Amino acid sequence: MNVNELADFINAELETWHVPGVSVAVTNGSETVFAAGYGFREVESRLPVTPDTIHWVASCSKAFTALCLGLLVEDGVLRWNAPVRDYLPEFKLQDSYANERVTVRDLLCHRSGLPRHDKSWYLSQETAEEFVRRIQHLSPTFDFREVYQYNNHFYIVAAALACRVGGMAFETLVQKRILAPLGMTQSGYALGTARSRGPVAEPYQWNELTRKLQHITHYAEAETLLAGPGGLQSTALDMTRWLRMQLGAGEFDGHRLFKQSTILESRIPRIPVVDPSSLTHGHETFGWAAYGLGWRLSMYRGHGVVQHSGSINGFGSHVSFMPGSGLGVVVLGNNESPNFAFTVALRAYDLMLGLEPLPWSQTFRETLQKQLTDAEMERKTADTERIIQAPHTHPASDYCGEYEHPGYGSVTITKRDSDQAIEATFHTITYQLTHFHYDVFTLSHSDMDTTWRAVFSNDDKGTIRYVAIKWEAAAEPIVFCRRS
Repeated sequence: MNVNELADFINAELETWHVPGVSVAVTNGSETVFAAGYGFREVESRLPVTPDTIHWVASCSKAFTALCLGLLVEDGVLRWNAPVRDYLPEFKLQDSYANERVTVRDLLCHRSGLPRHDKSWYLSQETAEEFVRRIQHLSPTFDFREVYQYNNHFYIVAAALACRVGGMAFETLVQKRILAPLGMTQSGYALGTARSRGPVAEPYQWNELTRKLQHITHYAEAETLLAGPGGLQSTALDMTRWLRMQLGAGEFDGHRLFKQSTILESRIPRIPVVDPSSLTHGHETFGWAAYGLGWRLSMYRGHGVVQHSGSINGFGSHVSFMPGSGLGVVVLGNNESPNFAFTVALRAYDLMLGLEPLPWSQTFRETLQKQLTDAEMERKTADTERIIQAPHTHPASDYCGEYEHPGYGSVTITKRDSDQAIEATFHTITYQLTHFHYDVFTLSHSDMDTTWRAVFSNDDKGTIRYVAIKWEAAAEPIVFCRRS
């Protein structure tokens, strides 16, 4: 591999994708052949990124969760095909058919019928055990095992399940059974302890509306449910130890740490992935795609790839390997864009395989630009629906109060100041409510470039009683009912 060519590419792409810094490592079989940091882990102080800089790996954590359950299967305290309710009797789904049939394996495959519903759990401050009881109030959009729909909820359930049958906290299980044996000494789940293990990257986000890079809050630090679906923090060098074990199918540095059958179980295709929102969708170069247990499985230029990307407030990641070629790549960046990380990984594979590099950066940016243009057109179309001089029907104080949904929790509406402005607090984050027309408002936050529509409605006495917010794009608006 031409190291200088890869370094030049990364430095150019940092600016193109508005990423402050990135840590990259490449492994070839049992060796780490390349590891470097580029840019800054903290822009304001010009602190550089190194291969030992700690990042959130986000959804690349899912494979660790899957292996954790696999080790409990090895122990004989869990069965892949057993119904989840055998271990968590409080677990229920709205779909009665799925409720009786969801197995331990199903938790890890994204085939439950539920869409993401991410707003229902993120920053909710609940324990996993408390959240498990709320899932029954979330509506599916497809039948059980009908299609692939990416969903973080069931990895929260998986963490609760591991805790229940493993007899200790999920994070402790992963630390003792996976991280410690692999010598991943800079990896863990609590950001507070991460800071004692080494330098931590700061989170940034490119705001398309303002065209500026924002230094944002470590929101994930306050998340109580993130461990199972995306809570691991690690470094590029630590993650190469994970990849070397994966390439060895459970062996690491000449020692068998995990059963080969347990490792290979995660790579069996369980559900076809048809995802038009993915940048790889429609490109024959990537061939088929499926999801296993914590891994996405596909092809790249004739080579099988086991991979996962991740994004969480201010961080984007990609971790992948080619079992047949013995190659693996880790890319950890401090901007919420896994597309940059994936682009770097593909260039690394092109160079390692001795192939003419393909222009994925340009291709992906064109796709993203189209998505942004379509979104802007949709926003402008929505704005044309606004009825000018259509004031809200009640004074600001009438909208204030606490509104509840059994699956999403509560939204608290309060007056922002002495005028008619109001704001909404949901799961520890306070959003500005901007009047649109009548009893329709727009929710926004300075750290987010997405906005949502909130629609208030009356009961038969004319009292504001409900607020409907389209938190989930794939489902109907979520209706919160005001507490009496």
